[in-house]
Amino acid sequence: MRRVVSWVAAALPVMATSPLALAGCITQDLQFVPPTGFPPSIEVPSGGAYPLDEVIRLRADQIGGGGDAGAINTLVFDLEVRDPDVDEELQYLVYVDYQRGVTLFPVGSGFVPAVPQGTSDRRRRAQRIQVPVRDGALSRPGCHRVEILVSQRFRNEDGVPTRDPLVEGDLGTATWWVSTQATEGDSVDMTGCP
Repeated sequence: MRRVVSWVAAALPVMATSPLALAGCITQDLQFVPPTGFPPSIEVPSGGAYPLDEVIRLRADQIGGGGDAGAINTLVFDLEVRDPDVDEELQYLVYVDYQRGVTLFPVGSGFVPAVPQGTSDRRRRAQRIQVPVRDGALSRPGCHRVEILVSQRFRNEDGVPTRDPLVEGDLGTATWWVSTQATEGDSVDMTGCP
């Protein structure tokens, strides 16, 4: 009997520090702090003019001219930029037919303010971005790629913004495909997209 009592007395300190014995105490004092540094994302709200899963179709005779549907000078993207880092102002860049080493400048850039417009949810920020059509790559017949990139900040090289975020992984992207026909009824080879 003496051996059993001494074994229990020796085992008590070990049992008291076991994970199962302490689990109740830990969970009572645990406070969750959400991590920061999540990358932003870009979504098209329901009813948006250009859904991500549809090809945007243009006709060259509509661009800057009359055409039967009226003149088109810009594509207007109404987006929702989501970012859990609610106090962060974000930057966006817009590229059309980007090619590494060839395309030096974005066709558009700007900022997404930290305070959302038109919503009480600070993680969801409505943003309108206009992409020029007239006198740009989108006015030429063929297949085109429009990319919008969002980050807290982008790296600069000699004063020119790059597509690389300042913090690795802090990047949200969205891509649209545009089919510009020379005239109504012309087909566009979408396999030749840049």
